[in-house]
Amino acid sequence: MTLGDGLRMTGSRKRKSDEPLSSGLAIRAKASHRGFGRDASDVEIDDRLASFIENFCYRGVAIDEAGTAWSLWPTAVRYEDGKSLAAAVESEAAESILEIGLGFGISTLFLALGLVRSGRRSGGITAIDPHQLSRWRSMGLRIIEEAAVGEWVSFLSERSDVALRRLAKDRRTFDLAFVDGSHRYLDVFNDCLGLQKVVRSGGLIIFDDFDETPVKEAISRFLGQGGWRLENTIRSERADGTASRRVMACIRA
Repeated sequence: MTLGDGLRMTGSRKRKSDEPLSSGLAIRAKASHRGFGRDASDVEIDDRLASFIENFCYRGVAIDEAGTAWSLWPTAVRYEDGKSLAAAVESEAAESILEIGLGFGISTLFLALGLVRSGRRSGGITAIDPHQLSRWRSMGLRIIEEAAVGEWVSFLSERSDVALRRLAKDRRTFDLAFVDGSHRYLDVFNDCLGLQKVVRSGGLIIFDDFDETPVKEAISRFLGQGGWRLENTIRSERADGTASRRVMACIRA
């Protein structure tokens, strides 16, 4: 089933053609960033998407289908942390990305921006979130569509452990994974076990909220089994020069 013009997904309602989009953000021009294999269309997409993200984060709210405003913070990836995420995608020259935890869709937009800036977006983004259609009221899907990157995103409305087993069975592989799903110890550990089967050798997995004890302990247990190592942690700097409280952990095979 499709949402709007491009988003590939399972189990959701298609937006009616006359249904208004949720936030109606103004798009402003911004300096472009040229990367590997980019052409004029990539630069235009970069400008538009970067401006969309900046305006969306500045506004700080998402609107559900009932017209209710939801604050993005503290749940969503903040602007500075998202820029670090996009930079990681670009530096990895990733073509195919797996995301666990869609939420408001902000991290997905930053991942998409990284793909644009690397000039490699053929593999797109596969996003897993069992709560997107219920708890999140499809807000992430609507924002992705509004940002005009829906055609790059495949959405799986199921638990991450189930989705990861199926992706492994289908022999899917990804260059990079970003995880911001359940923060419960066992869920994080099971995500690690599933991800090692679908992230290619030498690929990168980025875990959000490494500063939270259950997340850190689960990742540490997984790394203790061998085969993967903690490459670095990311704590972004905010515009005022202070460090973000959010810590991301990057592990590599």
